[in-house]
Amino acid sequence: DVRDADSLKSAAAGCENVVAAHGMSPPRFAKLSDIWSDPFEDPAHPANLNFKGMQNIVAACKATGVKKVVRLTGLSVGLSPWNPISILFSIVLSFSNMWNRRGEQVLRESGLDYSIVRPGGLKDVAPAHERGDKVLLASESWGEEAPPATTGISRTDVASLLCLCLAESCLSRATLRINRVKPGSADNNYFEDPRGKATWEELLQTVTPDTTPLANADYTTPVGTVLTALAAAIGYVFGFLFGRIFPFIKSSCGF
Repeated sequence: DVRDADSLKSAAAGCENVVAAHGMSPPRFAKLSDIWSDPFEDPAHPANLNFKGMQNIVAACKATGVKKVVRLTGLSVGLSPWNPISILFSIVLSFSNMWNRRGEQVLRESGLDYSIVRPGGLKDVAPAHERGDKVLLASESWGEEAPPATTGISRTDVASLLCLCLAESCLSRATLRINRVKPGSADNNYFEDPRGKATWEELLQTVTPDTTPLANADYTTPVGTVLTALAAAIGYVFGFLFGRIFPFIKSSCGF
């Protein structure tokens, strides 16, 4: 349990590496009470699992001499807070991207060796090379660009990369954004991203480590803006309907 610091120390004792693949299952949907409640009082809140949980993991690893932590989050963590997907996750899933981002910051600033893996949607399908697909591996050299978030990626491919992160020094202190891409066909106008390869091993030499800090991001302003605009739109619609319907009712009743 990542919320139990003592249990983590016991689990990490004698280990050289830790893979932190925990997350929200089932997802924790936002509640009206979140507006005034302390998120850390809810054990199922992303604040406790994705942020406080990473603080506990880092503390346990330092206390027991663990050398490296590999963290699995999600491709959406790298999206701008103003991205529609980020706003949707913030409103519906209790600011899950924000708390995952803060958890990544904890790990990156811990002084421990690390690799952070951000996959697109996980799928229970065969690895890319068995399906004739390819995989993309983005790191700091890609800048703000990221692999497409729509295709999804095999859980087997993700697990393979997590294992490589434990063995390959070139993946140390790097944030890896990954996904699957389909080969060129009539469905995609025969476009095929030349950066895609059949296996991760073919992409290792392209990885560059993190050199810039993971900056804080404001997730509350986009949500406030969207909710304010939504409330204004609803108010306008009700006002319009009332302005049209009420005179009709009044005249029909002979008022």
